[in-house]
Amino acid sequence: MATSFEPLLERHIGKKVVLELTRGDKIFEYPGVLKDYTADFIEIMDVDYRMKEDQPARKADLVISRKYGLIRHLGE
Repeated sequence: MATSFEPLLERHIGKKVVLELTRGDKIFEYPGVLKDYTADFIEIMDVDYRMKEDQPARKADLVISRKYGLIRHLGE
């Protein structure tokens, strides 16, 4: 797994951010806490995540390929 230092992401580690995830032609936003990142992946904690639209959200930690997800902005 390659490492990557990005000053813009580095200062947000441990802070609430919004992960933008692309699935097909849809874009989803997931607020959570940025835990870590590499050149290939983003790890975000305490995300309210639903497996299906009609199911309740559960807290989860996600590891997302940077090909499909990016940190768009700070969370509130």
